[in-house]
Amino acid sequence: MNVNSLFFQIVMAGLAIGIVILYIQPAFVRIGTTQDAIDQYQTEIEKVSEVNNKLTELINQVNTISAADQRDLLIYMPNEVDNISVSRDIYNLASASNVTLVDVNGTEERQKTTDNALESEKAVAEVLPVPHSFSVSISGSYENIKSFLSKLEQSNYPLEVHDLEIAASAIEELTAKMEIVTYSHL
Repeated sequence: MNVNSLFFQIVMAGLAIGIVILYIQPAFVRIGTTQDAIDQYQTEIEKVSEVNNKLTELINQVNTISAADQRDLLIYMPNEVDNISVSRDIYNLASASNVTLVDVNGTEERQKTTDNALESEKAVAEVLPVPHSFSVSISGSYENIKSFLSKLEQSNYPLEVHDLEIAASAIEELTAKMEIVTYSHL
């Protein structure tokens, strides 16, 4: 019985090793994989929570802006630029400055991106304001043209002079040709 007992012990030890190799070790591997997935999930939950907190903070910040300020912002940086309204405002500024408005021509809005632009360039361009250009020609005295440019600078929305040419047309009268650019949000 001694031999059988030794043989039986060897078989039992082999069986135990087989169980460990074939059943317990794969179970530990699955448990480890599951624990890694849980850790990754918790990390992602923390990231999402941080983004949600930042979003809530920004929403609260936007909600603190008064309705009057939001209305002023929409006027200052509208979603669309109406060429007729801008031309009318330029005409009113010219009249208030005692200069003669010779010509105002609004051009189409410039393209946000070219057809061959990369996706990242398109995303950046969609965030940037869209410029709208107006060619303006006026005539008047130096002081009146200076007054017109000053009033242009103080308008309710951004009107920038990108190109300016001033020439003498008669005694004490000047002619100014300029490109005025304004912007829209979309």
